[in-house]
Amino acid sequence: RELRVVLAKSEAKVLLFIPEFNGIDYIERLRGIYPEVTRDKNPPSGPPACKLVTLRGSAPGAVSLDELMTEGRAPENAAPQLAAESAVTSASPALLQFTSGTTSTPKAALLAHGAVARMSFELGERFGLTPEDRYFGCPPICHLGGTAFSLLAVLSHGATFVTLPVFEAGLALATMATEGC
Repeated sequence: RELRVVLAKSEAKVLLFIPEFNGIDYIERLRGIYPEVTRDKNPPSGPPACKLVTLRGSAPGAVSLDELMTEGRAPENAAPQLAAESAVTSASPALLQFTSGTTSTPKAALLAHGAVARMSFELGERFGLTPEDRYFGCPPICHLGGTAFSLLAVLSHGATFVTLPVFEAGLALATMATEGC
């Protein structure tokens, strides 16, 4: 229910997903919204409501992240990309964050490019980040703390972002030691 509401409210054009994680079958969850996402070799024809992209693995009815990136680099996409980039201002939407709040109905907060970029950059400054740094962060990237406070703060300073799929204290400490964070 929440995913359907979020996709409708956001008017998403692309949905990035992984087919399975930690025993959760995301293809099965997506099938209720996008019947063309199946584990069958011959999915039904017809385009989905938005482009479905697998971040790893594959799923009929979806393209891989590599395929999406290749499509984006195609010469015929250069002009539309440049036009889109040129249209971005500090007031343009950057992040659409959802929360269930107290009613369990997802509510959206639209954050502007200028505010997110300033906050992320200034946090990186406060952290003293440099391009030589390796920063470990494990908050959910789908949450503002993971997006702006960690990932974008690190990227805005050219540092390396290191994370784990899920937080586990022992593995986090070992990863930080191994990665030099």
